[in-house]
Amino acid sequence: MIAATAFHWLDPTIAYEKTVQALSPGGAIALFWNEHVHSDASNGFFEQVQELYRRLVPEIFKDDLLLRPEDEVPTKTCEIEQTGLFGEVTYRSYRWDAEYETATYLNLLNTYFGHLSLDSIKRAHFFDAIAELINTKFNGHITKGYLTTLYVAQRL
Repeated sequence: MIAATAFHWLDPTIAYEKTVQALSPGGAIALFWNEHVHSDASNGFFEQVQELYRRLVPEIFKDDLLLRPEDEVPTKTCEIEQTGLFGEVTYRSYRWDAEYETATYLNLLNTYFGHLSLDSIKRAHFFDAIAELINTKFNGHITKGYLTTLYVAQRL
């Protein structure tokens, strides 16, 4: 069974048990996420955009918008092992950067639940402010750091 950037939406007190029930004997679970991490290549964009969140959309503002270093991303290994439903968890991580032009970055933001929950007029105003920031201070493109984390464990 594979879950890509979605398993965290499930209640862990039942999600692992349901997953084990869906697996054949000897089957395995593979879970992966794209964690947002700091990249020097972002040139301070995320520090600057945080002020727009704070000022324009405080209802979705989070103090942790500043991207953490990859070595501070918590792992889910213990959570999986503590269920007692799986054998040893194999963990891998892959660090990478993605470049976004203004429109593609706004399209990405438009897939995030918090942004989608905004009133359409407020969201448009907010996205206009982000576009202005990217276009005027970052020459129309930004870089965002990611850490893809992968967990694989065989059913007991």
